Amino acid sequence: MRSAVALAVLAGPALVLGQTVNTTFVAELLQFLEAANLTSLATVAQSIANTTTGERILASISNGTWTIFAPNDHAFTGVPANISSNPDLLADVLSYHVVPGTVNASDFFNNSDTIIRTLYNDSSRVFLEGGLSQVLALKTESGNVTHILNQNTPTSILQSTTVGNITVHIVDSVIDIPGNLTAAAAANNLTGAATALQQANLLTTLETAHGITIFAPNDAAFTKALQAFGSSPPNASVLSAVLANHVINGSSVYSTELVKTNTVSAGGESFNFTVNSTGTFVQSGNITGKVLIPDIILENGVLHVIDTVLLNTANDTSAASSAFSSALSSASAEATATTTATSPVLGTPAPGGVSGNGSSSGSGGSSSSSSGGGNTSSALSLASLEGLDKIALASVAFIAGLLVL
Repeated sequence: MRSAVALAVLAGPALVLGQTVNTTFVAELLQFLEAANLTSLATVAQSIANTTTGERILASISNGTWTIFAPNDHAFTGVPANISSNPDLLADVLSYHVVPGTVNASDFFNNSDTIIRTLYNDSSRVFLEGGLSQVLALKTESGNVTHILNQNTPTSILQSTTVGNITVHIVDSVIDIPGNLTAAAAANNLTGAATALQQANLLTTLETAHGITIFAPNDAAFTKALQAFGSSPPNASVLSAVLANHVINGSSVYSTELVKTNTVSAGGESFNFTVNSTGTFVQSGNITGKVLIPDIILENGVLHVIDTVLLNTANDTSAASSAFSSALSSASAEATATTTATSPVLGTPAPGGVSGNGSSSGSGGSSSSSSGGGNTSSALSLASLEGLDKIALASVAFIAGLLVL
């Protein structure tokens, strides 16, 4: 006899966004979940079946090959009531556990982050360039234990199996969806970066950009930078260039893609990346910093913590504008290519760095995750932030923020 869960799902729509739900397969999947003691996940599948996202998930996984990170029963005991009682939000969270294509345990990079494109793409909570869906970051460390990164609750893969066309990785927590820059800075003790951005009135600008990469110096790096400035900080134009050369406009560049990507900063300066046995390094001008914590996933991009303030004072607004336009074009092409990609795993291994903490406020994202929803621009262009004068003035505040640490 089919379970009550299966019957509830089968009673739902048979056609979703042009995709036919394979009801026989869905019934088999739900029976598998229950047989594998994943009864809570099966119950959740029932609760989201009539939501738009839930219907899309069921229609999608009925066809083709997919990978699911399946929380065990204990994992669901930690889900806040405001999420478990909200079918739409719960469906979003579960879509972050679903990956197009097959990702086996052997596909995870050893001692390096693995970045995987998921099905999670709610436009009210995901603000990546070109409408791209959100990514998941994982890391396999010694002992072949694979952890999901950026989580408030440590999350690991317990075992893996297959059912029909789906690869299933059972995890011990419900995976938190990414939050905003403010939450990420707080979770990773980036007091200097947060203070500087707040006093420079640039925090909101960065949080409402669609597609952003930030190289955020840690607090120790800010202390060293103050020593380099001495008692007489440089003028505003110099400071604006320094600030701009820590940001990539319109593109989320993860650690696995740094070395193969030609990137230009918001200040128009080229970034150079090197990888060796000691880690990943970023260079701007003649200043090089080491990536200490890569791939802190944000709702609108990615943040990498580095050990040095990149004191590059050069600025080329023409190059910055050209790079921004190129990033928009590339994002559109990638969004199209994602629908036909043979593998959801992005890039190649990039050794070095420890794991960061999550930017989410729980399994449901930051409480202010809607901050990007009202922004009609697809990315940040520092050259258009209401004029360079604003940036120059903001940069004075940037250094003032450092002085209070």
